[in-house]
Amino acid sequence: MIILSFVRCNASRTLGFTKDKKRLNVSLTRARCLLVIVGCSKTLAGDETFKKLLDYIRTHGSIWPLY
Repeated sequence: MIILSFVRCNASRTLGFTKDKKRLNVSLTRARCLLVIVGCSKTLAGDETFKKLLDYIRTHGSIWPLY
């Protein structure tokens, strides 16, 4: 099981170091039975790669809003 926590949440929707695609690739491909992603979907959707990931999760997985 892998739990990814993305700590960025801001009105300008900037990711900072979180947008490193190499880190994301390693994180996503290591999960064998369960992947949990915690983060602000509005901020993450500001990046095209994360937007595609969120779209995929909405289609094939589950998103649970916290508020």
